[in-house]
Amino acid sequence: MKIFDSSPLIAILGNLADPEILAFFIALGYTLYVPDKVVEEVSNNIEKQNLQNMIGKKQITKLKPFLDLDIQKFRDRYPRLGKGESELILISQEWRKENKIFCCIIDDAVARKTAERFGLKCKGTIGLLHKLNGKGFIDENKLNYYLKKLEECGFRYKFKNNENN
Repeated sequence: MKIFDSSPLIAILGNLADPEILAFFIALGYTLYVPDKVVEEVSNNIEKQNLQNMIGKKQITKLKPFLDLDIQKFRDRYPRLGKGESELILISQEWRKENKIFCCIIDDAVARKTAERFGLKCKGTIGLLHKLNGKGFIDENKLNYYLKKLEECGFRYKFKNNENN
């Protein structure tokens, strides 16, 4: 299972405009989830349309919303996090208590570090692309094309050798 924050969805469905990237993870056997507040944050036309199409086709499951009061309480403790990031972490904490096996897909460094402090496993967009490359779903040329395109769109990342795990 993979639960997505808005930034990776914007990168994949908007900047790269390639929903097939997420479809590859479904082909690998993963179930994809998105919190309600994350859906609200994905607001530009192309990524919003791609996300809504994938939700409509049941390729991505939109999770039932957390109470706004609970999200706000969490954000009061972690004011640098957005609503989507906060809801993702709150849902993930519940899933962890239920012993579910999943990975949080988060690009924002502050949100990712916060999630990791809660003991949550995290990956980012770059890690997802490297995983698909390692599994043979995208070749080296396509990987480099995606990385270059993300960089041109202002996507910031630090390359780590362990991103492809």
